[in-house]
Amino acid sequence: MNLIVELARTLPDPMLKVLVRLRLNPLLRPGFDWCAARMKNGDSVIQRGAGKGLRFNPGGSNAAYLLGTAEQEVQHLLKLWLRPGMNVYDVGANVGFITLSAALLVGDSGNVCGFEPVPMLADQVVHNAGLNRFRQVSIHRVALSDEDGEAVFQVSENLTMGKLVTRESREHVAAEHLKVRKCKLDTLVAMGGLSDPDVVKIDVEGAEAAVLDGAAEVLRRARPALLIELHSTNQAVADRLEGMSFVGRLLGSHESVRTGPPNATVVAVPEERAFMLEQIPIGLGFK
Repeated sequence: MNLIVELARTLPDPMLKVLVRLRLNPLLRPGFDWCAARMKNGDSVIQRGAGKGLRFNPGGSNAAYLLGTAEQEVQHLLKLWLRPGMNVYDVGANVGFITLSAALLVGDSGNVCGFEPVPMLADQVVHNAGLNRFRQVSIHRVALSDEDGEAVFQVSENLTMGKLVTRESREHVAAEHLKVRKCKLDTLVAMGGLSDPDVVKIDVEGAEAAVLDGAAEVLRRARPALLIELHSTNQAVADRLEGMSFVGRLLGSHESVRTGPPNATVVAVPEERAFMLEQIPIGLGFK
């Protein structure tokens, strides 16, 4: 195991929280970046959180996946919601941190479908699933959208921030552009082979509304719980949720989707299961 990861494993939670906050200090950032670089591109073990104990290789992505400190509130919600036998869709799977954490929670009797159009990242998900011999994980090399066809995908130097290129795109710092297949979720499910989801997580760097539009039939029929990371798409996402009779709020607060920060995570459920929102605690930490 990586020595830095092993050291982090021995730290008590309060000390690790302090270190995570200190990483934001510009004077200390180079040292943290040096440590993070040495945690990447190697097989190791996730130390905390919903995926604790999983073998994992973050590739060139987020080293905090190995510490288990990334997306803490999302991890806690997965532990609250997921049960053996459930079906999960991970839209924007990246290197598979959420995909594999969900697979651990739903077990052999469940299924997790990851959607990731970037070949390098999709390959990393397959590698990580193989490390854990997870047969319940499938990866679909497609960008979910509101239409079927081909699109240009902008691969950022930060591997967690790639996105489809649209007319509204203003991002100029990109490592490369790739032609990828895009598809409506409704089309993929209608083709057969995918079970209706119980939970859907969406993190697609600004294409959230397009994904929801392309999944309208599945969402109306299956009525899954949703986790959606916003990218200044508050109003568009709120409109779609209301149109399909879902209720939502921001994860970690009681603020509404429309009035919240542009980079918040939305948790949404069908109106008939609104009680699920009341079961979510505020201000979660490491576990």
